Amino acid sequence: MRRSPIVAVGLVLVATLASRAGAGESLQISDPSWSPDGKSIAFDARAGGSPSDIYTASVDGANLRNLTPDDPGWNELPSWSRRGSAIAYETDLSGPLVARVRYSVVAPDGSGRRDIALSTAIGPIHWSAGDRYISFDGRFYAEALAVGSTCCDSERLLSVGLSGPWAPRMMRVVISVERGNDAHLVTTSSTGTLRRRLTHGRESLRALAWSRDGRWILFEGARGGMSSFDLYVIRVTTGLSAHASGRSRRTASASCTRWRRAASTRRRSTDARVAV
Repeated sequence: MRRSPIVAVGLVLVATLASRAGAGESLQISDPSWSPDGKSIAFDARAGGSPSDIYTASVDGANLRNLTPDDPGWNELPSWSRRGSAIAYETDLSGPLVARVRYSVVAPDGSGRRDIALSTAIGPIHWSAGDRYISFDGRFYAEALAVGSTCCDSERLLSVGLSGPWAPRMMRVVISVERGNDAHLVTTSSTGTLRRRLTHGRESLRALAWSRDGRWILFEGARGGMSSFDLYVIRVTTGLSAHASGRSRRTASASCTRWRRAASTRRRSTDARVAV
């Protein structure tokens, strides 16, 4: 995955600071997450063969802080909340025969760490508007959780499929729902109800991001039985989609002008699974 130059520069500075701080071995850094104010980065890092921990640092490489020094296991994939008051992360506690992943939240200064969920898969964490919910992947399910919940029996199973990002201002999340050999984009509420399917056909898709105004969703996937993945955008209210990338600038430009109807407004609730 290509990182933006700004993130790459920040991580180089953080690694430099870690080395100068006398860590013994340079930190191996991955999975950066920006703070909402753009002044800090959260990331997971490890030294040598030791398990990874969650760190924060300023973008100039200063103020390096380990948030999880006493949390055993491999702490990974930090995700900064939208309001900036918390960082969610995953701890891989899996054994040779059992997959076990714990989800936790911690304040940016390392205080107030608490466990909020157990799952069986490693994947991205997505925060809702108002920092009320997170969504994440189970082994086969997209799941959602109220952040104030007590661990570990209040996850809601949204659907068979993969989790995705939340809308900027609405309490809606877009997930990838598996139906047979295909995976379609569906928006749903935090309870897994009020579902609306956005795409149809032979395809395997996963949502990446909402536009800031909440009108568009960027997603990746293979469509029309094709084996290669590409980028697309879709209008949430109308279901109109466009090819967002291509093999050449001309191809991408031409495809973006050929809009096609990709969804109906029919509400679906047949395969919603909700467990509280």
